[in-house]
Amino acid sequence: MRVRLCSKLFEADGHSRQIYDLIQEFVRGRHDWVIDPRDAVTAGDYCHRNFGRLGSSAAEFARKASVNQAWAGSGATQPPVNVTSETLHDDVHDLRQSAYLIVEDRYSDRSFLVAVAHVLDGNDVLRALSTNHLELQHGGGSGRVKDHCAEDLNRFRRTKRVAVLLDSDRLQPGQSTKSHRTADELRQLGAWVHVLELREAENYVPNKVLAAVTPHKQVGRRIDALKLLSAQQRGYFDMKKGFAGKPQPSTNHGDLYSDLEDTTVDVLGSGFGDNLTKLLEREAAPGKITASDFESIGKGVVEELRGLLAMLRRII
Repeated sequence: MRVRLCSKLFEADGHSRQIYDLIQEFVRGRHDWVIDPRDAVTAGDYCHRNFGRLGSSAAEFARKASVNQAWAGSGATQPPVNVTSETLHDDVHDLRQSAYLIVEDRYSDRSFLVAVAHVLDGNDVLRALSTNHLELQHGGGSGRVKDHCAEDLNRFRRTKRVAVLLDSDRLQPGQSTKSHRTADELRQLGAWVHVLELREAENYVPNKVLAAVTPHKQVGRRIDALKLLSAQQRGYFDMKKGFAGKPQPSTNHGDLYSDLEDTTVDVLGSGFGDNLTKLLEREAAPGKITASDFESIGKGVVEELRGLLAMLRRII
């Protein structure tokens, strides 16, 4: 997170233990210190007076942070946490903790998130995951996610660093599902929430990745059939189980698939199986997947996924 220490904190000696703890979090790279170059000298003097032999390194870090801030200018989009003498105690408590992302499946959703971060310049999110500054929590199903969310929110006093990622479970465009009702409840509690626009994470797996599913000959026919679907039809198709071997799509889809040929429905009957997000991560990590691959799934997909990363930047 971006954190600004009020300049008045450095004008008089005091709070040295807590201020030092926060500066160490900046040094470790957990958070970014937002400091105006005009305040760097005052902060440096404070460090020299209060931190003993460690004061010089802390003062130098303050100077470097101010230079970085000057270069960043007004380009940063996330507002900083403003720390004052009145909020310092609670802010130290909150900012030294990991942020929490509650997901429906800790393993498949982690692969999805890591893949998106690899493709869409999310190195900061990848770093937060690798250092456990962002911890993924298993939500235990939609019926339990509210309890888990409330528990995690209670870990924080002032800055609620908790987010939730939910599949929409939509069977047709624009459908309001239980996930959307749950999201409204979680936002009321104080969490950040992203509900996927498409049915679930697997619907964001590009065809290029599906080609790695085995057996290749059968999967090749399924990919050819998948290409016959419109972007909306693909977006709400069950990528893992397909049409479950049924001769017709479920009536819960409305008329979304009414124009499909029976042969297309038959070929897509068994879907592409499990572990699709794991395959996505495997292909994305070495740079084999690009933003255009995501955009090929449908208009607005890249914008949505960038929004997901932006949400996480609000809490890490």
